[in-house]
Amino acid sequence: AEPMSVAGTATVLLPCGCERCTEALLAAPKVGAVLSELRTDAPGTVRRFLAGCKGDAAKAAHVLTTSFLWRHDFGADLLRDDPDGSAAERTDVLGLLYPSTLYDRRDREGRVVWIERTG
Repeated sequence: AEPMSVAGTATVLLPCGCERCTEALLAAPKVGAVLSELRTDAPGTVRRFLAGCKGDAAKAAHVLTTSFLWRHDFGADLLRDDPDGSAAERTDVLGLLYPSTLYDRRDREGRVVWIERTG
């Protein structure tokens, strides 16, 4: 793995090289490829994990690696990818059960506005 400098303060080695992570990555090589792409495609993700680990680069690499392994094991990304094309159907059903509106506007801090009418 190649180190990644984040904000000039620390070097994060992705993926984590500990024995547990290495064994898990051998069983899921696709996750290792995703982690390698993070170095160039999503440096913000690495920065968030590094900040969450208070600048400890080794811990950030371990937490990030285990997080991606968990997402792979439980298929968390499949929900977003919608492989069976059922997202539109689920959205219609949820729209009937929960009368809410998702506006295409954002608040002052850039977050999406969600208004839900209850009762």
